[in-house]
Amino acid sequence: MYIYKIFVVGTILLSLYSTYYNRIYKEYILGDNKSLQYELSREIIKKVPLNKKVYIADIGLVPQYYLTNLLPPNLDKFGYSYGLTLNNIEHIKQINDADFVLKFKKEYPNYFKYDQKLIQSKLLENKLIEVNNYVNLYMVKD
Repeated sequence: MYIYKIFVVGTILLSLYSTYYNRIYKEYILGDNKSLQYELSREIIKKVPLNKKVYIADIGLVPQYYLTNLLPPNLDKFGYSYGLTLNNIEHIKQINDADFVLKFKKEYPNYFKYDQKLIQSKLLENKLIEVNNYVNLYMVKD
C-alpha cells in the first residue's frame, strides 16, 4: 500500500513537472518561438497581398492567420480548419480555392486524416516561394 502511494505521488509530480516544462517554461519563459513567429509573419506579409486568401496546411503555422491578418479560403464553410478536421478532399479544395498555401518544408509524422504525399504532390504543381529555411509558400493563383 505504501509503494502504491509513492507511485501515485511520483506520477503526479512528474506530470506537473512535464506540464510546467513543456507548456509554461518553453512557451512563456524562453519565448523564442514568439520572436520566430513574428519574424515569419513579417516575411509572409512581404510576399502575400492582403486581399489574397492563404490556406495554412500545417497546424504549427496556424498562428500566422492571426499575426498576418490573412484569411483562409472557404471561411464560411471550413472556418480556420486544418489538420485533424479536414480529409483529403477538403484539403485539396482548400488548396485549389486558395491564392497561396503555407506549409512547412519538412514533413511531420502522419497523424492527420489526409495523405501527406497527395497534398505535397498537389502543392508541387504550383509556384514555390521560399519564405525561410523552414517554411514554403506556394502560389496557387496569380
